[in-house]
Amino acid sequence: MQDRTIYQRFRDYGFGKAKLYSRILDELPTDARTDGFDEALDELKRVSHNDIVIDHRTVDTADSFSGKSIRAMAEECGLLDLYRRAYYIASGITHSEWWSVELHSMEPCLNVLHRGHLIPSMSLGAGRHVATAVAWVDQLHGLIRTSLRILGTDDSAVASAFAWLEEDVDPEG
Repeated sequence: MQDRTIYQRFRDYGFGKAKLYSRILDELPTDARTDGFDEALDELKRVSHNDIVIDHRTVDTADSFSGKSIRAMAEECGLLDLYRRAYYIASGITHSEWWSVELHSMEPCLNVLHRGHLIPSMSLGAGRHVATAVAWVDQLHGLIRTSLRILGTDDSAVASAFAWLEEDVDPEG
């Protein structure tokens, strides 16, 4: 339904975003890079399709590849109902809009003196994916350790604080 050049603009926009992301990540100090970081950065640089010697790819983040919002594109091709009922809500989850964070990641504090304010949930509800939760907790743990290293926190203090993670724990329990 559109000009055939829209696909090329879509690809170029994606290449430009990969270049931008690789530049942002390349700013991370060497001592803050974890195992596998450099390989991931090299992969982003590769998919940017930017020349290694001549920096020729322009990155325009002011607009989308088409100059239209996703909603406008959905409306143009008669898929506004699908956009509103599926994509719009999924986008709110993907972009961590507050309602989604509250719904999926928060629970009331059980201290009655705290008047039911919300705190991060440490449990999985029915139907939640345990492997995904473990991966998120693992990544959070890595971010905390990296942050403490960057801040120059004493290694023995960090090891002591996280000693409980090293204990033998029954994975089924």
